[in-house]
Amino acid sequence: MSEADTPLTLASPSAMACPFQVYEQIREQSPAYRDPVTGFFVVTGYDDIRQIAADPATFSSFTDLNARGDELSQEVGRLYDEAGFPPTNVLVGMDPPEHAGQRSLVDKVFSARRVREAEPAILAIVERLIDAFPQEPFDFCALFAVPLPMRMIAQQLGLGEDRLNDFKRWSDASVDQMQQGRSRETILRDARSIIEMRSFFCGEIRKVREEPKDTLLSALANTGNSDGELIPENDLSLLLQLLLTAGNETTTHAIGSAMLRLAQDAALQSRLRAEPSLVPAFIEEVLRLDAPLQGLMRTARRDTSIGDVPVPAGSVVNIRFAAGNRDARQFPQPDTLDLARQQRSHLTFGFGIHHCIGSQLARAEMRIALERLLARSSAIRLAGGDDSLARIPHFLTYGPRTLIVEFDQS
Repeated sequence: MSEADTPLTLASPSAMACPFQVYEQIREQSPAYRDPVTGFFVVTGYDDIRQIAADPATFSSFTDLNARGDELSQEVGRLYDEAGFPPTNVLVGMDPPEHAGQRSLVDKVFSARRVREAEPAILAIVERLIDAFPQEPFDFCALFAVPLPMRMIAQQLGLGEDRLNDFKRWSDASVDQMQQGRSRETILRDARSIIEMRSFFCGEIRKVREEPKDTLLSALANTGNSDGELIPENDLSLLLQLLLTAGNETTTHAIGSAMLRLAQDAALQSRLRAEPSLVPAFIEEVLRLDAPLQGLMRTARRDTSIGDVPVPAGSVVNIRFAAGNRDARQFPQPDTLDLARQQRSHLTFGFGIHHCIGSQLARAEMRIALERLLARSSAIRLAGGDDSLARIPHFLTYGPRTLIVEFDQS
């Protein structure tokens, strides 16, 4: 097949590794481009994305991409049923009015106060990880970007670090569920890993309901809704799956992307070392340019339209936050990292009722990590030649999988 005959799709390996050129091609074609491979309506415009995210009456957040009704889906469903996990829904897949009750409960325990109180723990983890950096080139993702948010969310939930390898494996399986084109073996493996994770969480829920503790998990398990009812165990195990995965995977990618930009730009490093007050602006630009979660799905509840494109009821709409973040109508010179940029309202943490509950914690982890990485180094460089960088080819997530650097301690 010639290049001219290749369909324009976000499901191709090249687009999953680096989608930004495809976003521009899609933006030129249609405000709601029908992807020929996935069948999704892809939305790339900043204003359109915000309007869709703010309209749950028209665009539902409940989008079960695995509910195909085929033999494999039924087999996966049986695995969950037999393990005691019948279909349910939480937060990111919920619509009003059900969403409001659960969101208010989570907001109570995922507060700004809790994030402030977590900052000393974040700093302690950061310092320990930097202390362990070798003198020779090393994989920054493996030694810092992965363990920092993983340890932090495990600590917040009150889970021991002895299960970190399991947490990572379970998180990977959760993210893999969003991938396109998985094999039968991968789908079943992911399902079994997630069942193992949720079974573990059910055991932890029972423990803290018997003996409450000062942890996020205990607070979630023992805080009732407006009627005083506790979250059912099945629902809470799914919510904890979401929190564990979102609490580490996206921050890992964001920290890795920030380090990549620093390692590629010695002048940027020098400026941020000289003016550490600019680190928060740098973080916002990294989040805008390199959104770790590129987008999410919505389902059209009724016949509607996006721009001049008719969208039938039942259609899956893929709102691409990362494309909206590079919409020149909203962000002048959208591909440029600009520390003085005044427009900060990027879409990386979503918009509307589903704005990311962990955004404050993610920003705190990034700020403390980058401040200390810069303060404790005199230079950071890519190392390893062509093997210094490997990206994660994924339909919805974006970030380095491997990042080999040299870190000169100051």
